[in-house]
Amino acid sequence: LMFVFNVAILLCGCAVLGLGIWVVVDFSSFTATLNATSLLFQYASYVVIVVGSITIVMSFIGCVGAWKKNKCLLVTFAVIHMIFLLAEIAAIVMAFAFTSDLDRLLSDGATKTIKEDYGVTGGVGSSVTVAWDFAQTTLKCCGYHNGNDYIGSYYDVIVTHAQPWPNSCCDLNAAGSYVDVTSCTVRSPRRSTRQGCSTSLKNIVREYAVVIGGVTIGVMMVQLLAVVFACCIASSVA
Repeated sequence: LMFVFNVAILLCGCAVLGLGIWVVVDFSSFTATLNATSLLFQYASYVVIVVGSITIVMSFIGCVGAWKKNKCLLVTFAVIHMIFLLAEIAAIVMAFAFTSDLDRLLSDGATKTIKEDYGVTGGVGSSVTVAWDFAQTTLKCCGYHNGNDYIGSYYDVIVTHAQPWPNSCCDLNAAGSYVDVTSCTVRSPRRSTRQGCSTSLKNIVREYAVVIGGVTIGVMMVQLLAVVFACCIASSVA
């Protein structure tokens, strides 16, 4: 039975590793728009990748310990997984605490990138510009709250004061070209009141968080059962 749980742990480790890689790759298109919040997600994803890798290694230790009935390996297996469980519980508690500040962190981080980095040539500015253009075109929105976020920004004041809104705030036609760029980017109430990206970006962040949380809870249940069986086998070994 211990072998079965170790196979399950191996599969969980592979799933966690794959999840971490997926989040890093798939979420990367939006990360630069969210400033510090995106860094938290990136770091969390890297932690998930490390946890997945260690879990895979631990599954082999558990298999060898159960097969050879090696008390030292079984105890090591149980202790390390207990440490993992405690760390995962702490991470979940911190995640719930972080959720209450999610709106503020997203708003502050995203608005800061628009005001200070959008339109800046080179370095972080280029990454932010590409990310916001991608988000605004894909999600059909303008700014974080609305187009007014660009007023007084680096892009508005330094790049072109006559055109505060970037082309990516304009609509696309079937051919993938921006529609009527001249009239849609000039200073007018129509652009400033266009729907912001806040709701869509918050939903994206929450979707990733739900997936990570669900997988983490599933892995924790398997780990807990594996620890119980490892302790039972270890106690039966002379």
